[in-house]
Amino acid sequence: MNPFNEENYPFLKTMHPAKVKIMSDFIDTVSGKPAAQALPALISAKNQLSSLGLSFSREETELLLDALSDSLSPEQKAKLDAMKGLLAAV
Repeated sequence: MNPFNEENYPFLKTMHPAKVKIMSDFIDTVSGKPAAQALPALISAKNQLSSLGLSFSREETELLLDALSDSLSPEQKAKLDAMKGLLAAV
């Protein structure tokens, strides 16, 4: 289940609709999948936003990764934490 909705995150009501859709699609894409698939999916989402002249804020990126980590095993969470360091450089 995608936890990324207006009920859980009221600020989505004021966010650009394309950004909300891309963020939600990202969560749907990586939910329940290995952490290794998260980085390519996140880069793809960032590229989609860029093509629209939009970008994720650092806080939005952290939120996506935090939402993703809810369904991961401890080992996958450790891999995701390692990827967060890489994302800071992207």
